[in-house]
Amino acid sequence: CDATMAEAEEVYARKFSHSGEDSGVNNERSIGSGGMINKNTEWIQSPLTWVIYVGFCFTVWAALHMTNLFSLAESTTIVNVIHGLITFVFFHWIKGSPDEFTQGEWNGLTLWEQIDAGLPWTPTKKFLMLVPVILCLPPLLASNYKTMYMVINLPIFLVLETAKLPSMHRVRIMSINATAGIDDAVKKRL
Repeated sequence: CDATMAEAEEVYARKFSHSGEDSGVNNERSIGSGGMINKNTEWIQSPLTWVIYVGFCFTVWAALHMTNLFSLAESTTIVNVIHGLITFVFFHWIKGSPDEFTQGEWNGLTLWEQIDAGLPWTPTKKFLMLVPVILCLPPLLASNYKTMYMVINLPIFLVLETAKLPSMHRVRIMSINATAGIDDAVKKRL
C-alpha cells in the first residue's frame, strides 16, 4: 500500500514538474501528459460538475417518486442501482482516454485511476466516494433495514467503494479487465 501511495505521489509530482509556477498555469489543474491537463478527467474536478451530478441523481429520484408507482424505498433503490451500474462501467471498467494528444499515457487506466493523476484522497475523489454512501442510506432508512433492500443496496455500495480505495489502484482482480502488455508490468511488481 505504501509503495502504491509513493508511486502515485511520484506521478503527481512528475506531472506538476512540467508546468512552472511562473507560466501562469494553475498547478492544481495541470495534471496530465507533460503538464497538459488530462481532458478526460478535467471536467470532473469542477464544483459545477459536482452540483450537476447530485442534481441529476435527485431529478431521477424525483421523477421516479412522483409517478406514485414506487415507494420511497423502491425509488431510492432504483436510483442507487442505476447510479451503481453507470458509475461502475464509466469510472471503473472503461479504460483509456479519447484525447489523442496524450500519446497513450492513460490507455491502461480507468477513469477513476486517471482522476488527479491517481493521487488518493483528493477533494474530487472524496466527493465521488461520498456519493455512493449518500445514495445507499436513504433506501435502507426508508425500508427500516428490510433484508430485501439490504441485499440489493449494500453489494452495490461495497463494490463501488472497494473499487475506489487507494489500495485497489491498478489492481485487476483475477485479471478481469486487464490490458495485455500494460497491466502485465504492474502484475509483476506486485
